[in-house]
Amino acid sequence: MAQRRGATPSIPIPPENDAHLARPSTRPPVATADAAARRVFAAIVADAPQTVHDTFFPREPFLVLKGIDDPGGYHDVLLRHFDRDIHALHAEITRRGTPSFDHFQFSSRATWQAIRSEANALPYWAVRHSHIYYRVGGVTADFEVKVFINWGTHWYITHLS
Repeated sequence: MAQRRGATPSIPIPPENDAHLARPSTRPPVATADAAARRVFAAIVADAPQTVHDTFFPREPFLVLKGIDDPGGYHDVLLRHFDRDIHALHAEITRRGTPSFDHFQFSSRATWQAIRSEANALPYWAVRHSHIYYRVGGVTADFEVKVFINWGTHWYITHLS
C-alpha cells in the first residue's frame, strides 16, 4: 500500500481515536482545553506564539489523523496561521492597555468526527467556537478559539481565529 507523503504510521493510537470504535468515545474533560486557553492568552499578551506550540495539535499525531496527501504540509500551514493569529490578537487586545485573563468558556458545540468526515483517517472530537474572556481598561471582552480537537484525553487547538 502506498503511504501518504509525510505519514508516520508507527505512533501509538490512543483508544479514544481508534479507527475501530463502534461508537463515539467519551468526550475528554475540559481541563486540558482550559489550561491551553490560559497559556495561549498569556502568549498573546506577550506576543510569543512559540511558547505555546505545545497547545497546538502535535505534528506526529496529525500525520496519522489526517487522511490527505501531505498532512505535514497542511500542519505547517495551520501552525503558521496559529502564529499569525497570536500576533494579530496581541495587537488587537493590547492596544487599550494590559489585558488580564478573566475566564474560558469551552463550547458545548462538540461533534464526533467519524472517519472521512473531515478528510480524517481516524475519528476525533471537535469542539468549535469556544471563547477566552479577558479584561482591559475595566471592560470585559472576548475572542474565539475556533477549533479544539482531541488526541486521546487531551484537547489541542487546530484553528485559533
